[in-house]
Amino acid sequence: MKLLYLNNELAVADGCNAHALGMLNAMKRKIGESNIYTYPQPEDCSAKQDSKRVSSFKDNFAGLLQYVRYYRKSIKSYRLAKQLLKDMQEKGFCPTHIWVRSSVFETTAIYIAKATGAKLICEMNTPFYYEWCVTRKL
Repeated sequence: MKLLYLNNELAVADGCNAHALGMLNAMKRKIGESNIYTYPQPEDCSAKQDSKRVSSFKDNFAGLLQYVRYYRKSIKSYRLAKQLLKDMQEKGFCPTHIWVRSSVFETTAIYIAKATGAKLICEMNTPFYYEWCVTRKL
């Protein structure tokens, strides 16, 4: 088994990544570190956490902003998938499975799964459910 683990919380250095790091360490013990490719790299602080505060602007324009977010995420997901595929190819890593922590409109894992034929494992969580409830109010 070769696993690609996609979880933006890995790169957060404010303590929010404890669960993600725990999952990663458990996977390393189970299948071996050389069989796992992660993005982002753990604790490199490259992922920016969304603010927990929702501004009145976002509240007033939530419907419109969902469309903007969808297109922005679609473009970013496609570019990231291309970059990760290139990086994995250079390292000789071809995943058989992709484990992704869900995020609304994030499709990087889908692009990679289609390109590699890997099986997709999607981790669902409460924030994901909340995001979709907000999105359904369009």
